[in-house]
Amino acid sequence: MKMKSKNIWLKAGAVTMAFAVGTGVLLPSVLNSGNMSAVYAQEANAYSQVPSDVNVIDATTVWKYLDDNTDPANGLGSLTAWTTSDFNDGAWKSAAGSFGAKRGQLTEFDGFTPTVLLNQYKSDVPNEDVPTFFFRSTFEVENLSEITSITGTLYHDDAVAVYINGNKVLAVDMPAEEQENNLYYAGVSAGAPKEAKLELTKEQIQQYVKEGTNVIAVELHNDRKDSSDIYFEFKNLTLNYGEPEIEQKSVNLTVGSDETSRNLTWYANSETAGQVQYAKKSDMKDGQFPSEYQTADAISAQSNESGFYSNQATMRNLDENTEYVYRVVNGETVSEEYTFQTGDFDGAFSFAFVGDPQIGAGSLPSDIQGWNDTLDVIKNQLNPDFLFSAGDQVNTANNESQYTGYLNDTFSSLTSATTIGNHDSSSAAYNEHFNLPNESAQYGATTAGSDYWFVYNNTLFMDINSNDRSAAEHKQFMQDAIAANPDVRWKTVVFHHSIYSTASHASDGDIIDRRNELPQIFDELDIDVVLMGHDHVYTRTYMMDGFTPDRSQGVQSSVTNPTGILYLTANSASGSKYYGITA
Repeated sequence: MKMKSKNIWLKAGAVTMAFAVGTGVLLPSVLNSGNMSAVYAQEANAYSQVPSDVNVIDATTVWKYLDDNTDPANGLGSLTAWTTSDFNDGAWKSAAGSFGAKRGQLTEFDGFTPTVLLNQYKSDVPNEDVPTFFFRSTFEVENLSEITSITGTLYHDDAVAVYINGNKVLAVDMPAEEQENNLYYAGVSAGAPKEAKLELTKEQIQQYVKEGTNVIAVELHNDRKDSSDIYFEFKNLTLNYGEPEIEQKSVNLTVGSDETSRNLTWYANSETAGQVQYAKKSDMKDGQFPSEYQTADAISAQSNESGFYSNQATMRNLDENTEYVYRVVNGETVSEEYTFQTGDFDGAFSFAFVGDPQIGAGSLPSDIQGWNDTLDVIKNQLNPDFLFSAGDQVNTANNESQYTGYLNDTFSSLTSATTIGNHDSSSAAYNEHFNLPNESAQYGATTAGSDYWFVYNNTLFMDINSNDRSAAEHKQFMQDAIAANPDVRWKTVVFHHSIYSTASHASDGDIIDRRNELPQIFDELDIDVVLMGHDHVYTRTYMMDGFTPDRSQGVQSSVTNPTGILYLTANSASGSKYYGITA
């Protein structure tokens, strides 16, 4: 918890006690008739009070900027010479606000509207983007030794690097290798403006920041010469004094190994691992969290989002048809209370199946609203035992703004299971948000994660990471999962890249390869249902005998104890991207 200094006076007769809240120090003094004695004055002055946090950059900050396709470091001997305090930026333009352009205009795109128009195009090459834009400003620092961290938030499209007093403190989507000059395209498209978090530790502050005036510089790169937009906004930069306040967010309830457990993930800006506390809601008295509860310690790891750590824990030994209440704890910070409901542990159950929410593929606000509407129907009208997503939860694998849009508050109470889509696969951010059971240590592994399985009542669900193209690996994984669960009645496989769909991906070379390999494996393993995504058009097959559809009973609206395998491909669950049906 972040504490601010505040003096409090308590008077009783002729004796007054004074103490400072937030300093951690109690300063008692006996005063005469309520007048502060010289003794107390000296004593109080001996203790330095913790200053309040100071926001040194916001929407009113004036930036000097260069957008004329010239390199400010030209002839200076170092590519970063323009980021230091002795550089002369007197000829640069200046303005406050958000900077950008959409096809040369101040136009809203993806929920962002720049207020300062950047010169998007080169003057000598029509409609070819300026590759790099440069920004400089200053901020003041007092009481440097008492600053415990510096945090900030900025939005950028496309690649960005931030410097303080000539030292690079943040880089997102920047090339790894050094360039010949500063005028280059980064080659990585943001799609929509990304949120980036900046955090300097106390050690970094001592190394990079100085008392008094400091220079902050930003270089912004287009990804390619025909990019349609460019955007930069430095929302805030804060000097934090005292212990930082612990923030908890992105609480996400996922399936456990079976119906008697639930996995949980949340983010916290504390390196120390947290804990989940849970109990039956019926044990609550007077609306208070039960005094007796079970605990599960989390495993904590640095997350994709700067300054935040992924906490993952498992709640076990749950009873059927029971509502539970839980909360997450990091240090002295305790979250609000969340609830979830278990269902029958034997017999029928239901789950919602969705495809490709792909938050960020369209307009970010519109995608989030569409996804929220879908979740509202699922949770409040269908109320399934859990939700299964067929992949591409986000459009950009490492974009935390898109993950924030995907992780609706509903997921603190609605259990879910997810699949690694091609848009999720290139970043560990996926695995940092989704705590999934029985993950394979060797099969189906990409940066995001690997194959996993779980059992719910009488059904074995096997989720294979189809970004790994090895059919032999997936076959071995499924064989091992089936051998470990010999008593299940039904076997379901879930993966992203649909092999039986009706949109344009059906004719992709990699899809054809999967279609030639996987059905015979599924047939050999006696799989009942296969759930897929990727092609953004709802498709249901006939019951399939290997590669052959069984048309003998015509088109059926439902099937009971069928022979063969049913394949389903889901649509766009947020409306972010629809594909057309092809012949």
